[in-house]
This record gives sequence, C-alpha cells and structure tokens, in this order.
Amino acid sequence: LSCVVLVSPFSQGDVPPPPVNPQASVADWATVLLLSCDTLPLVDASRARAPVSTRECVLTNGRFGQALDCREQGRPDIAIPVDAQPENEVTVECWVRLEERGAERLQRVVGRSSLYGLYVGGRSPTLTWFVKVNPGRAEDWKSVTAPMPLKQWVHLAGTFDGKALRLYLNGQVVAEQPHSGTLPGAKTPVYLGCETGRGELRFLGEIDDV
Repeated sequence: LSCVVLVSPFSQGDVPPPPVNPQASVADWATVLLLSCDTLPLVDASRARAPVSTRECVLTNGRFGQALDCREQGRPDIAIPVDAQPENEVTVECWVRLEERGAERLQRVVGRSSLYGLYVGGRSPTLTWFVKVNPGRAEDWKSVTAPMPLKQWVHLAGTFDGKALRLYLNGQVVAEQPHSGTLPGAKTPVYLGCETGRGELRFLGEIDDV
C-alpha cells in the first residue's frame, strides 16, 4: 500500500500535465506524500518526510500486497509540512475497493478535511472529488461526481491544475469542470479512510496504492 499526493510547486512549463499515469514512475521532486503500507507503522518516503501516526490501523490483503482495512478501526493522521504543501496544483490517487454502500453515510477516502479530497456518499453510491481555493479571499468550493463501483478494485484520481477539476476512474475522465484559484496552505492533516482524529466517517472497504 502506498499513499501519494503529487503537487506542482513549479511553473506549468516545468511539470508534466496532470493526471499522473497510474503506470508511470513517481516523479520524486513533485511528491510530498508517499506511504508504503505493507507493514505498520506507515512511513512517508517522499522528500517531505511527513510525520505519520497509524493508531490502531489494520492491514488486509490488497490490490498489491497489503491494504488498509478502514471499516472497523484505525485513525491514520498525516501532517504534511507547510513548506511542502501544494499551492497551484495537486493530484491525489489511490486504489480502493468499496464493500458497502453505507446508506446516506459519508465515507472519507483520502484528502485534507474541507480543503480537498475524495469521498463516497449516498445509497447509489457516488464518488466525489472536491477542492476549495482562494483561502481568506473569495473562497470557492467546487466538486465533481461519478458513480462508484461496488466490490471491485478501482483506481481513483482527482486532479486540480489551477484551471479545472478532473475526476478519473481507472484512467478515464468521468467528470470535470472549470475551477481556478490557489490552494489553502493550512496545517490540516491528511485523512486516510476516515475523518482525522475521531475515526468517524469511515470508508467501508480497503485502500491500497494511494
């Protein structure tokens, strides 16, 4: 299991356009979170070396090796250093297997509280990628959605390039819309499989190779 948050702190001409190809190698200079989770505790292998807490986490068989089982317990808490956080662009990607719909319940996948991230909700169920921009000024929160498959491994990717939101399912664009601005630079931790701290809003399935 790995967890990757890719950012682009450079000009558009210096970086490849998002999304990152799931089969491509990771560009180390653009990575601020890389968690290998075949064993506990999780350790960030990126240049940022973010502190990671894996309280009560449980591993199970995954898409590749081991995966994080988020259904019953575990409260991962990941604090990306402020000077390593994305400002203009971000890509968040992962493999997931949703086991239960969860009725009306919101299920966190990966992201940063109300700033940006992936979550599942509703009886359908529905996958959402959201990003909030322009903190402290003309704040703007937008999201894109798509149907979420049940009981199968799927690759998810949410991208923001400073101009648009895009949501990918198994490498295909399934939703997009214009969205421009800069990302918040808050100290909000990254959540993985549940709401940080309290362990609420659990993802009812497994997360692998994020």
